[in-house]
Amino acid sequence: MSTSVRLFPAKALSPMEVTEKGISKLSR
Repeated sequence: MSTSVRLFPAKALSPMEVTEKGISKLSR
């Protein structure tokens, strides 16, 4: 169960980086 909690924060950062990359592609 500890792994699930540790993955939570990691997944929260994933979408943030994906959004930044998505905006960059849209801006292009």
